[in-house]
Amino acid sequence: MDTRRQKRTICIGCLILFLMSGQAAWGESYKIGLVRSPGRFSEAIRDGFVNYLQKSPLKDAIIKDTLGFEAVEQAAKNVAIANEYVNWKADLIVTIGSSTSHAIGRQFRGTAMPILFLGVTDPVAGGLVKVMGKPPGENITGVTFPIPLQKTMGVLGKIFPAAKTYCFVYNSHLPPDMVYVKWIQEYAEKHGHPVIQFIDTTPDKGIRPEELTKADLFFGWYSVHLYRWAIKYPKVPFVGNTLEECRDGSVVSVYPKLPELGAQGGAMAVNILWERVSPGKIPPEHPREYGICFNLKQAKALKIKIPKGILELADEKVD
Repeated sequence: MDTRRQKRTICIGCLILFLMSGQAAWGESYKIGLVRSPGRFSEAIRDGFVNYLQKSPLKDAIIKDTLGFEAVEQAAKNVAIANEYVNWKADLIVTIGSSTSHAIGRQFRGTAMPILFLGVTDPVAGGLVKVMGKPPGENITGVTFPIPLQKTMGVLGKIFPAAKTYCFVYNSHLPPDMVYVKWIQEYAEKHGHPVIQFIDTTPDKGIRPEELTKADLFFGWYSVHLYRWAIKYPKVPFVGNTLEECRDGSVVSVYPKLPELGAQGGAMAVNILWERVSPGKIPPEHPREYGICFNLKQAKALKIKIPKGILELADEKVD
């Protein structure tokens, strides 16, 4: 009889524990607060993230999606959104884009709130993590945006073998642009080629058109800069870093696959919430998958012949 009572007591105890924690065990009570920068870029990453979770143990998690602010001077507004998620008792805050991630990450770094950043240009320079590829040791981890620069340069060198001068178009008022400037300078110094011409599109710089007469191609961070110069210099090809830019007129784009980047972050979210792995033990990563798009119509107009071996690598071709 005592044995039966003991078994019954154990069963009742197990049932109580299940009822108390069952919802969390099946993902129903997990709350994820998402803050993203405006634009198609963040939407594509968000969609990849959410779609991954819907097929994971977190399929029933509650996700709140809030549009953040891009401008650096509006950082406090992004932090205010994150504080609302804290009051909502979110289990995880996900930030998409450099500006939102930097503002929220700096504010919450070293706290008990897990932060997952996605699509950040340089999380090291932004103060989110100390180094890439190693466990951060704190409450923040995530996935960057850029694919390694050597991959992009390698593709461009094969498509434009005769190009000697690359013109990087940027805006010195935008932090992501300045990160790229630094990377490209380091790349050019290390490899000795190509010759990089930097053009700051900030209005007060007073750019002279003759500065671009020797450029063989344009590339940059934000497409609006590229389009501006592509209209002025239609005979000079420009290179994009998103699929949309290739569809809109760049001869080629070498880009991270944004839905896949979001799914990569989704796997991290499962590790953090379902597997209960601390973000401090999950190394921040670069995008694992990247694509190549060729705009064949634009290439033909500029009389650019894309090598067959390179063309076969394309994920998409715009005719």
